[in-house]
Amino acid sequence: MNRNQLREITEIVSSAEIIVDADLEEIGEAVSTELGRVLEAKMMVTDIQTRLENLQ
Repeated sequence: MNRNQLREITEIVSSAEIIVDADLEEIGEAVSTELGRVLEAKMMVTDIQTRLENLQ
């Protein structure tokens, strides 16, 4: 998922008067997946940072 897709999801949720449960579930799953990727990337960066600091 890229920024444009996240922007589209935000617009859909913001503009919709009625959100079907299935749509909300799908959006929640997509956002959850992205959050997982972000957390994995953060852990990798933290690990790399620690390794670099230990080299000094």
